[in-house]
Amino acid sequence: MPGLPIKLNPTMKPPVQTLPLLAASLLLSALPAAASSHTWEINEIYSNFDGSVQFIELIESLGSDGQGVFNGITISSTSATYTFGANITSSTANLRLVLATSSFVGLAGITPDFGDLPAGFFDPAGDTINFRNVDIVSFMGLPTNGSDSFNYSGGSGAGLTTATNTPTNLASQTGQVPEPSSALLLSLGAVVLLTRRRG
Repeated sequence: MPGLPIKLNPTMKPPVQTLPLLAASLLLSALPAAASSHTWEINEIYSNFDGSVQFIELIESLGSDGQGVFNGITISSTSATYTFGANITSSTANLRLVLATSSFVGLAGITPDFGDLPAGFFDPAGDTINFRNVDIVSFMGLPTNGSDSFNYSGGSGAGLTTATNTPTNLASQTGQVPEPSSALLLSLGAVVLLTRRRG
């Protein structure tokens, strides 16, 4: 009959088979979320004309801490694979990191977080960069004028723009290739050289 109260037996116990499942689910729900690096996306790609100076900037895209497990994971291009050799020990939420060739060091005015990317890691004429099968970006005709880079918003190549390169490392230091003061010195040197040749 509808509306009649149901009387429960307070001495009734759950079947013995369900106790281990209940205990396991309680234990697992009490554990913290596992650290990883799956919330990082490719944010900026730069190369000079011959590929000797290259960098890839990654951004932690979801505001998540605990995304510093990089040791042993890979980023690859069509012809090369790089394996990260260390984890990130700092906070990671909304940060950026720079992976760069050794020729980048000293040019941009900042220290890359990973400065051992092989020269020519990707082809500036066109390539596909795959960060641990989490973010994959394909591009054609990367700017090689020495100052511009491809910038992405939304991951996987969505919202591609070309702009002056601005690599930003984990310490939130932003540089530029070539560093503005170096570019000025190079320009002054060229002016002096032209002046001397004319005179």
